[in-house]
Amino acid sequence: SQIKQPIILMGESGCGKTYLSSYLVETILNETLQIICLFAGFSLDDLDREMQKAIKGAEDLVKLVEGTKDSPKNVWIFFDEFNTTAIQAQIADIMLDRKFEGKELPPNLLFIACCNPYRMKLGGKASRDIGLVVNQKTSLLSHVVHVVPDRLLDIVWNFGQLSEEDEGHHILSMVRGEQDLFPDH
Repeated sequence: SQIKQPIILMGESGCGKTYLSSYLVETILNETLQIICLFAGFSLDDLDREMQKAIKGAEDLVKLVEGTKDSPKNVWIFFDEFNTTAIQAQIADIMLDRKFEGKELPPNLLFIACCNPYRMKLGGKASRDIGLVVNQKTSLLSHVVHVVPDRLLDIVWNFGQLSEEDEGHHILSMVRGEQDLFPDH
């Protein structure tokens, strides 16, 4: 957070990108996370509304510490499903250039995004080959994603995918955790 570098996590749906980001920001750092769920119909007007809310929150935190030696807490914007929207180039400009509507963003406004890799369907099943570039035949894709802008490729981190064995262990531990909460059931 000190270098103000945006982060993009790439990984399969359900692998824990959002959970990890939420846990890190809200629990470990004790800061604010604003999740913006992107989708094919997400518009520039939607982006404007969400950005205005986040900018106000960040500016309010700066005002809280004015006249003190304290640094303001950060507001993190989490762009969920980043590559499902056609306006990701505009979002990339905001994250990298740190400007919105021609104005500098507050220094305590930071960015995390997550994206899904494309996965080709093979005989009814998705392949294990993942990547950042969309094949032209979107009907073969397990879900529709847009190409991640070139200027963001250096900040994409492959979050990976659980093995089937690890996924089974994870599900089992979640079920056991729920049983502990409701011992009579």
